[in-house]
Amino acid sequence: MVNNLPKEIGYTKADYLELLMEHDEKGLTPSDVSEIYFDDVTIHAANNSLRRLKTSGLATRILDGTEFRYWVTDRGILRYDYLRSQEE
Repeated sequence: MVNNLPKEIGYTKADYLELLMEHDEKGLTPSDVSEIYFDDVTIHAANNSLRRLKTSGLATRILDGTEFRYWVTDRGILRYDYLRSQEE
């Protein structure tokens, strides 16, 4: 069975990078992203998005209790600037 419903577009890589840049001092956990900032995103989806940023070198993380806490890297800031310039 083929689903012909339009695919809903969620938050972009630039949205996640911007959020990490705004909270660079303390970093963010997937729970923070899901429960406070992007309340329509599950913790699982936030975790996957943040993990992809880390894998591509745009974010870094450390284990904080039972969750990872993420921060944007210099490469992530450059990528954010590039992505936003492409929107103009």
